[in-house]
Amino acid sequence: MEIGIRWRNAAAGWTAFILVAVAIYQGVGQLQRALEFAARYEAVHIVAHSILYGTLSALCMLAVRRVHVAVLITACVGAAQEAVQCIFARRPPGSPELFDLMVDSIAAALAASVVFGWVLQRRFTLRRSVRAARR
Repeated sequence: MEIGIRWRNAAAGWTAFILVAVAIYQGVGQLQRALEFAARYEAVHIVAHSILYGTLSALCMLAVRRVHVAVLITACVGAAQEAVQCIFARRPPGSPELFDLMVDSIAAALAASVVFGWVLQRRFTLRRSVRAARR
């Protein structure tokens, strides 16, 4: 199996996890209350979004090898997740959703940039070691 396909499958699976988890969260009262207790603290909320969408962006970056595409995909998934929340809550989107989308996008850009730098560094190191082996 090609490496890119594995990363695409991982990114698709993580996307499905995020969207299904939001739908389940909205439908299970006890889980919703427990998570809302933790999410009362904005720092926990921001860290959770950063982990979820940073991971998705890193997986997308490894799959497509383009920072802007990885960030765009992640932002679209973030927008879909916020739309699902608004649909289940039966309310129009507002500033909380915009803030979450901003956090998601910043986390996506940072994670994709870090992975991009890691990939470049690996390529440079590999090329240098191949050149040294030829000498």
